[in-house]
Amino acid sequence: QRRTPPRKVPFYRTALCFKPFLHLFSTVSASAPPKLGFPVGIAARMPASAAVAAAGGEEKAAEAGGRELLYCGTVRFDIMGRKVKGGHEGRGNLVSPTRLRPLVGVDIRFVASGCAACHCVALSADGRCFSWGRNENGQLGHGDTLLRNLPTVVSELSKYNIIAAGVGRKHTVVVTDEGKSFAFGDNKYGQLGTGSLKTGTVVSPVPCLVTEVTNAVCGADFTVWLSSVEGSSILTAGLPQYGQLGHGSNNEYNAKVSSVSLVYDPQPHPRAIAALSGNTVVKVACGTNHTGSFPFFLSFSC
Repeated sequence: QRRTPPRKVPFYRTALCFKPFLHLFSTVSASAPPKLGFPVGIAARMPASAAVAAAGGEEKAAEAGGRELLYCGTVRFDIMGRKVKGGHEGRGNLVSPTRLRPLVGVDIRFVASGCAACHCVALSADGRCFSWGRNENGQLGHGDTLLRNLPTVVSELSKYNIIAAGVGRKHTVVVTDEGKSFAFGDNKYGQLGTGSLKTGTVVSPVPCLVTEVTNAVCGADFTVWLSSVEGSSILTAGLPQYGQLGHGSNNEYNAKVSSVSLVYDPQPHPRAIAALSGNTVVKVACGTNHTGSFPFFLSFSC
């Protein structure tokens, strides 16, 4: 009898195994840690450098008495969201909430990633900033462009107490307890808020042109800061293409007089949203290309 050859599965049917947004964080109390340990069968399929917490992790975390980070989803930061030949893109995913070895016993108080991001940030209770994932634009802040499969402390921020962080497509912004803000990664559209576009990629933390910052969040290619400065409680910088900066314009213009090609003038200087100057914004969230603020929830672009 003739055997029917196995049917090839189209790429798009396996793509969901490693889409950038398919990683999930959770923080739990270490006083009653779940019996997760090391998911059976994952070790053999994961990259060696992405090995996670094994035996003894539960006891170590319990002794710390704080909250810990659990992670599930893709660990293939090098290929997530990209078409890869071979058909093994989805192998190595963590299908159950799992402890990451460098964070076992570390009291984690804040985590950040995003639907457009291929990297992650975690902040500990003592103010340390950990980052891992794709790093082609220096978005991890370690002074290089090397990928990190496991959480690594951003050493240049070690003298600061980091209390908040935002993650964009290829950039990261953090906030200190002294109201300062630092950024690193891609600066093509001025999303780092340094006032300059001269350096397209920044691999180490640089100061943002904002003061008295209380929080920072990121869209794909833009950043929003909250500040305690009266009349400037919310500031934005970066790509204005969809109106996500909230300044009443998308800064669109023709590339040339005789051309129909459109370009968007980036905004590297953090600028307060005039429409909200009389309000104190206490909460803000960003999508890939839109922004919302509270108590007055305004969607600048959807």
